[in-house]
Amino acid sequence: MKTKVIFFLFLISFVFKVTLALEVKCNFEEVYSTGDVQNGIFLVKDKKMRYQYFNNKLYTIIYKDNKFFLIHNHDNKIVQKVEKNTEVMKLFSEIVRSYPKIEDSYIKENTKILVEKSFNNFIKRVSVQSSQTNVSINIMNCKFSSIDDRYFNHFDLVSIN
Repeated sequence: MKTKVIFFLFLISFVFKVTLALEVKCNFEEVYSTGDVQNGIFLVKDKKMRYQYFNNKLYTIIYKDNKFFLIHNHDNKIVQKVEKNTEVMKLFSEIVRSYPKIEDSYIKENTKILVEKSFNNFIKRVSVQSSQTNVSINIMNCKFSSIDDRYFNHFDLVSIN
């Protein structure tokens, strides 16, 4: 009987840890109020995020250890630590990681974020409204599967297949 209880507790703790460990890879499309559109991909694993634009003239953002790193897509040896204007990306990361308990709206300082959810209660669209930007981010083709930690290295950036 004691063995069954220990096994049951082990099983419950394993299931609890698995459900909390979010790993997701999605495509995104940013649509700005000016009509400009940018496409890319983002990955989230635990408290790490990679937000990468497909445009070679833009960049990839890595978020880990509560720090942001900007890597230029045309030359991934150019890495900059970003310390200003990170609030929206930090909030976006928090929203994704709060799955499946994603709220419909978030307000932080001067930024309002509205969230439209998909059929599986994940993010379908995010609207960011602030004094600095107005952008709608469409989220699509999400895959919930294991993601290798090497995709979150800001030096020696590994390309995403």
